[in-house]
Parts: sequence; C-alpha cells; structure tokens
Amino acid sequence: MLTCGVFGLAWWVDRFGQRDRATSADVLVVLGARVLPGGLPSGALLARTEHAVALYHRGVAPRLVFSGGVGVNPPSEARVMRALATRMGVPEEACILEEDSHSTEDNARLTAALLRGLGARRVVVVSDPYHLLRARNHFRLHGWEVDTSPALDTERNLDPVDRFYWTVREAIALLVHPRVLLARAPDVTPPAP
Repeated sequence: MLTCGVFGLAWWVDRFGQRDRATSADVLVVLGARVLPGGLPSGALLARTEHAVALYHRGVAPRLVFSGGVGVNPPSEARVMRALATRMGVPEEACILEEDSHSTEDNARLTAALLRGLGARRVVVVSDPYHLLRARNHFRLHGWEVDTSPALDTERNLDPVDRFYWTVREAIALLVHPRVLLARAPDVTPPAP
C-alpha cells in the first residue's frame, strides 16, 4: 500500500512539474541550486536562471527574486543567478537577492519578507520540474498566490534515471511532511462591503 502511495504521488509530482503554469505575476522567484568550485553555476542553476530570464523578457513579471544561500562553494546561489541574469539583459535593479536560504522551506519563508516589502501578491516560482509541487506548497503556506514554471532543460529532467530518482525522492519528502503536501491556496476573496 505504501509503495503504491509513493509511486502514485511520484506520478502526480512528475505530471505537475512538467506543465508550465506561468501567468502574469508581480515577481518571478527563482530557487537556487548548487554552485560549483570557482563560483560556476551547476547545470540546474543555469537552466533555472535561463528559464526565468526568458519569462522576464516575455513580460511575465517586472522583477526577479533569486533565492539561495552559500553552499559548499561561494558565492551564494542568488548572487550567481543575478550575475547570469544581468549578462542575459536583465537590469540589475530588477534583481533582488535572498542569500540566506538552505532549503525549500527557507526559500519560501525568507523570500516572504522581501515579497511583502515589494507589495507582491502573485508570484511565479521557477525550479526543476520535480521540485515545483513542494515549492509551490511551501509558498502557499506562507500566504502567496503561486504559479509555477519548470526549467525543463536540466539533466535531472532529461535523464530518465535521474528524473525517476528525484521525482520519487520528492514524493517521499511530501509524504513525510503532510502539512506541505496538503497546503491550499490562500483565500484571496475580498472582504464583503
């Protein structure tokens, strides 16, 4: 029964992550990934940034928040993403950094303060496909209206073995944290007059 539950949820995680749900938003939130020695972006970090920049140039949102702290190799994931984005034509003033997060929950919690300061209501979260359901739900728990947009050109998505491994891993993470799995969209109904 548990095996069926894990693989059923993994199927849902995979299906959810493969679909682009980007709509007009106040901010694009790009979740970090590993930085390689010498401050070089990993393939996932590069793919996420390239995808977010394409969305920015399409006019999906006027600002990008790059979320990710310093891992094994400095500088922060956020700083590496901003450097890439500005080289791809995004003005530096459109880029906001959140450099203290080390988990998806941190991404949502620490980015929330920045988003409130910007007066944002709706965000589009950009990450690898396998990561988007859990990421969306963490942002929902912090009160955000969230759409998602997958960076499809990552090794973890293109290689069938990696895609299977990371999707099953996400399903297990969601089962271990039912509060995240069951997160619902915030109520944005305006109060009655």
